[in-house]
Amino acid sequence: MIIFPSKHVSLYDSIFGLSGVLIELLDKPVSIEGLWVKFSAVNNTKRCPSYHNHQNFVLALDLLYSFGAVEVDKNFNLHLCNY
Repeated sequence: MIIFPSKHVSLYDSIFGLSGVLIELLDKPVSIEGLWVKFSAVNNTKRCPSYHNHQNFVLALDLLYSFGAVEVDKNFNLHLCNY
């Protein structure tokens, strides 16, 4: 899987694009499993036109965490960081 979009890889085919979809779904704190369920409902639809498996999902979460965009609280729920 390609991390960033390029000339031959669309935004939604990349991990970076998938990360944007996950940010949209993080409207309130949610567990990783809960986020996966929410994502599965929009995976390969108009909202996220490319199919992504669980491995890509985890890579996108890793990218968001390494960028400092999401945090994990003491209850192991994900939430967006406040800037």
